[in-house]
Amino acid sequence: METKKKIRLVEDRVESFFSAIIDDISPKKLSSLIVIGIKTRGEYLGKRLVEHIKERTGKEVTFGPLDIPLYRRDLGTGQTWPRWRQNTS
Repeated sequence: METKKKIRLVEDRVESFFSAIIDDISPKKLSSLIVIGIKTRGEYLGKRLVEHIKERTGKEVTFGPLDIPLYRRDLGTGQTWPRWRQNTS
């Protein structure tokens, strides 16, 4: 039962957070808003935010996930970076 209470508390805080964000965005700016979520949990929250915006305002908001592992500085220095390969065929 305690776990359910904690989950409900987190859900309530997320809903409150989303409401605060939506309240701070003017309706005129919604058409140019883009929500970006860092994979994987941020992607999930970003999608939920976009859904809430649509439910409350009726406006479609662009969403995109961002995958950042190649840009993290806390990973080993032996990282190889992607290189541009020109198609030679």
